[in-house]
Amino acid sequence: MKKNQRIIDVVPLTKIPLTRDQFFYYLSEQEIPVGSLVSIPLFNRSVEGIVLNSRYDFERLGNIQLKKINKVLEENFLDKSQLELAKFISEYYVSPLGIVLKSFVPKRTKSRNKKQAEKSKKLVKNITLNTEQNKAIAEISKKINWKLEIGNWKFLLHGPSGSGKTEVYIHAIKNLKKNEQVLILLPELNDDI
Repeated sequence: MKKNQRIIDVVPLTKIPLTRDQFFYYLSEQEIPVGSLVSIPLFNRSVEGIVLNSRYDFERLGNIQLKKINKVLEENFLDKSQLELAKFISEYYVSPLGIVLKSFVPKRTKSRNKKQAEKSKKLVKNITLNTEQNKAIAEISKKINWKLEIGNWKFLLHGPSGSGKTEVYIHAIKNLKKNEQVLILLPELNDDI
């Protein structure tokens, strides 16, 4: 045991059976704030995790060896209220805490996102709208720009997935005459849990 070495409780952002503790103990040479996002070794791979607790190391019986935290990715990533909310959701819905916390952490794929953004720009240039889409854009644009001072307009388009509803909204927003805020709500399918 080294002087000032800390034991850190970390919840891996992955599924762990509910029959066992939802966190693991790791060692760190420095204090890591609760709520920090870290990279940890878990079995034979590296995963991200959230720090739940930190305390000074102590003499452990049985010569128990703890692994070290790989890297601190971001200190104070989640605050106390977010951690309490995640624990409540985990207990109330009987869901692993790591899976609940995973939904609090956006995917860290900057390089992939940059490539996708470039690909999307190319695709947008090649999009040809059909008659119904152009008609919907014209109708939305007319109502918004004609009575913009009233505000809070709501529009709902019906159609199957991939039919181009979002494209209609994007084109209608581009037609706004004033610098207005726009909120588009889209459902998200989270199938990577």
